[in-house]
Amino acid sequence: MVVYKNNIKRLFTNKARLFIIFVLPLLFCVLFLSDSNEITVKMAVTDDDQTKVTRDLIKALSKHNSIVEQKEDTINDLLIIGALDYAITIEEGFTERLLQGEEVHINEHYFIDSGKIQPVRIYINNYMDNIQQTIANASNKDDVYHRLDNQKAYFRVHQETQYKKSPEEAVAAIGMMLQFILFMSVVTTALLLIDKEKKTILRIMTSNMSKMRYMAENLLSFITIAMIQILFIFGVYIGIMGFHFDELSYTLILISLFAVVAMTFSMLIVSMVKREIIAYGVILFSATPLVMIGGGYFDPAMMSDGLQKVAKFVPTTWVMDGARDLLIHYDTSKIFNNYAVLLTFAITFFMMSIIAYRKNTIY
Repeated sequence: MVVYKNNIKRLFTNKARLFIIFVLPLLFCVLFLSDSNEITVKMAVTDDDQTKVTRDLIKALSKHNSIVEQKEDTINDLLIIGALDYAITIEEGFTERLLQGEEVHINEHYFIDSGKIQPVRIYINNYMDNIQQTIANASNKDDVYHRLDNQKAYFRVHQETQYKKSPEEAVAAIGMMLQFILFMSVVTTALLLIDKEKKTILRIMTSNMSKMRYMAENLLSFITIAMIQILFIFGVYIGIMGFHFDELSYTLILISLFAVVAMTFSMLIVSMVKREIIAYGVILFSATPLVMIGGGYFDPAMMSDGLQKVAKFVPTTWVMDGARDLLIHYDTSKIFNNYAVLLTFAITFFMMSIIAYRKNTIY
């Protein structure tokens, strides 16, 4: 593992590379993902029930949103002119039917299901699920209210993260992470070019190390650095910026597989060029289009049909589709298909890089 250990040492003793791998992502997070002010949803409520259950819900919502009492017949007009983002109406008899075990719903009013109102919708759904579960376990009405009072503090703390960042914002953060990984990939794989320029590859090959092992050890060292970067960025996202990632283990595997794809793709680029600056230019100018076409910065449904078909051949598409399934739809049923496609990309790029490196390197 001589090549592996040497690469790790070279990468961690180079200040410029460390800046791009760790400091640059942190600066981007601060500039583009952090909120200087808490986003407040302009919300109206029509409570025709006026019970403890409905008042507690409205009180909880008012701690994070600007709420006004409004008549139901005026809500649509206020939504049209932008005076409101979201509104709910609670019908008379709502709580009574709820206590009797009937299926009840809070009526919602909105024009666009944006990331801004999504945390509120999630909170209301979870709040109702919590109440229904409490009713199912309670022996009578008084027991219901007693249990709700005891659970209120826990529920409020448990839901706090929902108000920091929405699932849509978490998906956008994944998109930005893909760009970080692509930038980092060329910084690490450029070591292959340095080995060629300094004739290090010649000394390595005369030591009876096969080309396959040389490339494999390089790839393993690049993946190690990528995993450290990924864990660092996730630590910033979750610990500092308040992102919440459902199905975190699946998400980590998804991003890790993309890191392998990014490394092998950069190895292919590096193997095909002769100068380090050219490799940097190719990755830097291709990273943003790759992330954009893959749906990292906007909903891919906004693209033309032709571009959506092209996107199927871009690895970032499979990452972002998987991220939306995991973080927005809470669906893990298709994630292994995404894993398989990304692994196929990685194997293809790696084999092509070996062929290209052998062709363009004189021993």
